[in-house]
Amino acid sequence: VKLKIPVCNEHDEQLKYYCETCSELVCVYCTVKEHNGHKHDSVKKMATKHRTELKEITAPLGGMITNLRETNDNIEKVMKKLRKQGEEVDKKIDQYYGELVEKLLKQKDEVKQQAHDAALQKEKAVITQLDEVASLQAELMSMKDLSDALEESSDQEALSAKNEVTDRVQRLTKKYKKLKTEPVKSAAMDFV
Repeated sequence: VKLKIPVCNEHDEQLKYYCETCSELVCVYCTVKEHNGHKHDSVKKMATKHRTELKEITAPLGGMITNLRETNDNIEKVMKKLRKQGEEVDKKIDQYYGELVEKLLKQKDEVKQQAHDAALQKEKAVITQLDEVASLQAELMSMKDLSDALEESSDQEALSAKNEVTDRVQRLTKKYKKLKTEPVKSAAMDFV
């Protein structure tokens, strides 16, 4: 395909020259009129000269492009490395907090077991106190029933039972005085 050569607007001639002073295409008439005294030459020679200059000017671009490709590759490697490190850190964090949660759950179970054991001990103390109260109460009621029965008994029975009743009442009175009638204070439970 043959390219059409542009035409001068002023002289209607092909633009076969290049004015280096003005950096524009010109026709043969322009070289002697408006561009007289300027530095100009044929388009072909000037294009060859400019192509050589452009080649020289753009020569370092290849090296720059290669360097930028290497830089880009290095940056991508760093990005991959950072992402991998980030994933490893995530795993370590998950593992650490997983172990921490596991330890806390184990500790919670131990504390609950200790609280349960303490509650059982306190419950035993309360049950012991309850048993002592119930036992003494039963003995006192039995003694009261005996006393009521002696009121209806014969004189001989009343006289012969007096010493035994007196001893039992004294023993029960001592037992009653020693008995703690307030509930065990350590029975309360709490967690802080």
